Amino acid sequence: MDCFRKLSEARQAKRKTLSVIDLPLLVFGGHDYVAGISLQSAFEKAFSKERNLACWRLCGAVPLTRLPLQSNQVRHEVLVEGNALSREAKRLQEIGLANRLHCEVLAGHGCFSQPLRKDAPKMRKAAPTITLPQTVARVKMIKKAKTSGQMFFATGGQHLNSARAMVDREAAIVKMGKQKERRILLLKLHTEARALLARKGPLTVENCTGRLYSKEDIKLLCKWKQAGISKGDNGKNKDKKEDLAALYFAHPEPPDPTPWSEDEESVMQDLKKEDIPIEQTHLGVVAWQMAVAIANNVAKLDRNTRNQLLKSVAEFDMAEQDALEVNDA
Repeated sequence: MDCFRKLSEARQAKRKTLSVIDLPLLVFGGHDYVAGISLQSAFEKAFSKERNLACWRLCGAVPLTRLPLQSNQVRHEVLVEGNALSREAKRLQEIGLANRLHCEVLAGHGCFSQPLRKDAPKMRKAAPTITLPQTVARVKMIKKAKTSGQMFFATGGQHLNSARAMVDREAAIVKMGKQKERRILLLKLHTEARALLARKGPLTVENCTGRLYSKEDIKLLCKWKQAGISKGDNGKNKDKKEDLAALYFAHPEPPDPTPWSEDEESVMQDLKKEDIPIEQTHLGVVAWQMAVAIANNVAKLDRNTRNQLLKSVAEFDMAEQDALEVNDA
């Protein structure tokens, strides 16, 4: 503000005004040749080393302290059993005790003091959570969460990357579902169009205007060729037999559609299952990438690391073999 006031007064003395192009001069300082004055850099003054250190000191960053926890602008809580951990929490506790005393006095005089009753905020013993770890319910709750508060309410501060995998799987299910519907529709149109042509013969310029082919027949053939019906100047579809026939002749025959296979249906049904394998989560992908990296760079490992790696693989194989034997029994 000092730079702005100084420049404004100097310009008014010269009968000159300020404009947007004077902003760099006000922020970074320099000499104003219009008014003939020099201004200090407001940026250097506001963001100097001393000012930054002073701000960081108040934030408890440099040096690293717990000073912000003593501020009355930060939420303070007392423990469940009523103990206060900070000076501000103790002050809130004293206010709460005074509030209770005055409310009891009012109640003793026959007043309804309950609406005036307030207690100091208390710290919860455990984070609030409505789902259990490693369950489908938690995965669904995380997937639906749109804010950090909803995420914390669902998990109690924990993280489960299966929710991200579930979102990806649902997107893949929707995509495959649309592909399936389109394949089935194209196959149906192909079957009906081929049957129509086999029953009535090829559609030609000579027979398109007669009674052999109806307008609905030609519409079906246009859909089979995936020829979109255009609109006229009046905004209505050009659905006369002549227009539809011209549209049919202008498009080539489409290739035979690819039917929806059993393998594709099996893949889509597997995606619909709620149990998500660990290898399909972000954690599983990272683990696989690490395994590939170790396999490609095993020669760069020292002997102790290689021995630990071989021991870990052997222990895993033995545990897996024992589990298979128990299942077979």
